[in-house]
Amino acid sequence: MSIIRNIPRRLLELSTAINIALLIWFLFYRGDRPDGAPPDGVWEKESGVREAYSKKLEYRYAEKEQWQGVQEQKAESDLVDRAVVGSGCEMCAMDPVLCQELGRRNLERSLLFSGTGTRFQRMLSKLKRGEQLVAGVLGGPGARHKQLTILRLRPIHHLNRIVFDRLNYLFPAPNGVVNDKSGREEGKNSYTNGAQGGVGSDYFSLCYGEHIPEDVDVVFVDLAINDEALVKNIDSYKILVRSLLDLPNKPAILNLHVFALMFKTVTNGGDLHSGIAQFYDIPTVSLRNALYHQLLANASLISELFITKEDGELGVKGHNLLGRIGAAYVDSQVCEMEKYEASFHQPVGRANLERARRCSGNG
Repeated sequence: MSIIRNIPRRLLELSTAINIALLIWFLFYRGDRPDGAPPDGVWEKESGVREAYSKKLEYRYAEKEQWQGVQEQKAESDLVDRAVVGSGCEMCAMDPVLCQELGRRNLERSLLFSGTGTRFQRMLSKLKRGEQLVAGVLGGPGARHKQLTILRLRPIHHLNRIVFDRLNYLFPAPNGVVNDKSGREEGKNSYTNGAQGGVGSDYFSLCYGEHIPEDVDVVFVDLAINDEALVKNIDSYKILVRSLLDLPNKPAILNLHVFALMFKTVTNGGDLHSGIAQFYDIPTVSLRNALYHQLLANASLISELFITKEDGELGVKGHNLLGRIGAAYVDSQVCEMEKYEASFHQPVGRANLERARRCSGNG
């Protein structure tokens, strides 16, 4: 009987010992990387946009899935060929190295809203005809890249500049590039970073004209962090968008959403922008959508993406990744534009031709 009475106590002691062993393993041996999470140092190579399209990259985890062009690619060659053969224009097809680095699902998730691409393709069509590009930037700390300046890094590391450099590479101006003013009259592509620290869409909705040229063709907007998740910022962001779309050149707008780790919730002003962006057909790419799940799974990646955990300022790798995501979106729209133009040169079937004649009254 004494043995039977001791069984519950023995089971309790065994259960306690197992729990203690599991706790020790979890705290000291397991680490912070669950199965399937990216390993430490997965982003050890800083891949620039020019690199990704001009030569093969030796990326440790790419397993030879690299950009195939040995020489520099041009929109007239590579992207037209894609349009003719009817291949897809998704972002993974545009930058296979980035697709391999982030993962297909993460890259697809980064495109928060694609829209129709009409304004972007109209702007690209103007550049293809030989017109000059005037690009402007509106935003807060991510767009202003204060920390990158402190680290004495060149502007080419900045996410908006990476997107501009891709456009300038595809459609170069005869007289080069000028910064901080419109270069249209000089025959130059131009880039103006009008970002300001500590202000949001409530300021830019009234004062955007003080920071970017009036004849902009494309505006990169980064206000996901500086706009708090307050209802009033819905109205101010809408006023900003409507004002930009009413500028003389009817510019394209691309939202580039950064994120930070200093806030109590993952929700930010960018989430309030989404409804307005969809209504006004404004494409949006989001670094948070692409990588937040990975950071939750592997906290050691925080130091690779951000300069400091406390304030959440994006580091070089964070700027590089979001810039390359934006550049991949640019290429996807060039591809869509070329596919649309190629459709006008396809032979018309006899049935469609007869239908067209009847509709025009000539049949």
